[in-house]
Amino acid sequence: MNPEPTADHDAYECPPPPAGITERAAAFWSDFHDEMDEDDLDPDARETAILTEAVRAMSTVDRLEDQASRLESVLVPGSTGNERVHPVLAEIDKNRKTIATLLTALKPPADRSAIGRANAARRRDRRR
Repeated sequence: MNPEPTADHDAYECPPPPAGITERAAAFWSDFHDEMDEDDLDPDARETAILTEAVRAMSTVDRLEDQASRLESVLVPGSTGNERVHPVLAEIDKNRKTIATLLTALKPPADRSAIGRANAARRRDRRR
């Protein structure tokens, strides 16, 4: 995030989402950028990289959940003949944990949020 106030911040435009992501992930991408814009903050390269990986993981979950909805059973035979949970369900869980980790890393530090609030206040004052 660029912590310095910018005179031309109103011109910020949401970058296009990564190619090939699902509608839900694209909506999250847009919502994230809208919130950053409202706080008068611009995502930096690190945040953009984390967000990109998070929406890709969301898309993976969406696609895996679609596959899981068509399963005849959530259990499959294991290598020793015992039943085990279908691998697609384990992949969904793994990707959800990845998303949680990425979104935790994406959260801006409190001092960056304070800078954004100060920028927004200055922008409101300029409009008066």
